[in-house]
Amino acid sequence: MPQIHHQATHGFHAATSYDTHRPDYPSQAVSALLAAILIADVPGARLVELGAGTGKFTSLLAARGEGFDVVAGEPHEEMRRVLQGKRLRGVRVVGDRGEELGSVEGGWADGVVVAQAFHWFATIETLEEIRRVLKPSGGGLGMIWNVDDFNAPIDHTPSTPCEARLKAIIRSLPNPINLYRELKWKDVLRPEQQQLFEWPLREDEIAYETRLSRDQIWERFATMSQVSSLKGDELQAMKDRVFETLTSDDVEEDEEGNIKWHGRTVWYWTFPIADR
Repeated sequence: MPQIHHQATHGFHAATSYDTHRPDYPSQAVSALLAAILIADVPGARLVELGAGTGKFTSLLAARGEGFDVVAGEPHEEMRRVLQGKRLRGVRVVGDRGEELGSVEGGWADGVVVAQAFHWFATIETLEEIRRVLKPSGGGLGMIWNVDDFNAPIDHTPSTPCEARLKAIIRSLPNPINLYRELKWKDVLRPEQQQLFEWPLREDEIAYETRLSRDQIWERFATMSQVSSLKGDELQAMKDRVFETLTSDDVEEDEEGNIKWHGRTVWYWTFPIADR
């Protein structure tokens, strides 16, 4: 039976901090993703969300006017507890993993969405389960990530030298799982691996920019599973390294001491082959 990856188990133990400091999804991106998989403006549409985490994306689904019926699967106990505490309208929270959606009957869902998580369970077993729960005709699979410049794929040039140095720091850490930035999660969807979903993936993105204090940048940086799993002296050394980067001479800040922060919201979608 598939288990939660140990890096997720230990790296996301501070679920409340994750919920507070990770960026929100722009409403434009959410609407575009839901329209792409044919469930925007569909009253009462049934959605399965995999890897729902603390519910940052789930909250946006619950607040929309369609009145979605959502099954939100999150196997990580601490993250699921935060999500359950939000008591979101129209949302049933379960402990299902992507590879085993025992709480969802076959053909129940109008669409499946995954926010910030597909790379954790990008397997054939997951695709088979997604295909099983989707209705024989209807919507598809949508995936979305918020990608700060420091955590972007290697070919993406950060907007500032500071963000480039932070990117070098995060890439220097061990990476036992193929995180989003490696883009290897796409491999499971290639036609030589499966004949369940269409290839190539469709994709789109929008850029975002905000201003954050040094403390806020560190808190966001520290929610990364590779950083959050550090303890004691190792964690303090990482914090010192990040603050040294954030106080370099080339870092521009406003009168309140806030620094420009950049990233992109990226979303992908596809449909079951047999339904299109």
